[in-house]
Amino acid sequence: GVVYFWSPTGWLYALNADTGAVLWRTLTTDYKKLSSKNNWAPVMAELIADDKTLTVLAMDNVIHTLDLKTGVEVQTACINSNLRSFVVQDNSNNQIFLASTAGEIMSFRY
Repeated sequence: GVVYFWSPTGWLYALNADTGAVLWRTLTTDYKKLSSKNNWAPVMAELIADDKTLTVLAMDNVIHTLDLKTGVEVQTACINSNLRSFVVQDNSNNQIFLASTAGEIMSFRY
């Protein structure tokens, strides 16, 4: 019943799928440069949600993990490889799989 999406205006949204009401939004890019904290690169791949978290891959090869109910970032991981816009989730063991531009498959536990 919830839709999650990133907007190039610099926000990540959670909307009620039935009503369209904004449940939360998180600033990802501060175009006004008021804070250095919220300056992600554009989102590279689909958003991945499980029961508790929303995982987002940004174009600067950083994985952002947010609390699904609040949109608050709970974990950030920098990947030392150039990635493709490909993310697959394995909920059974809290793991995602990523593909590098060199053709390698990598895993990341969240």
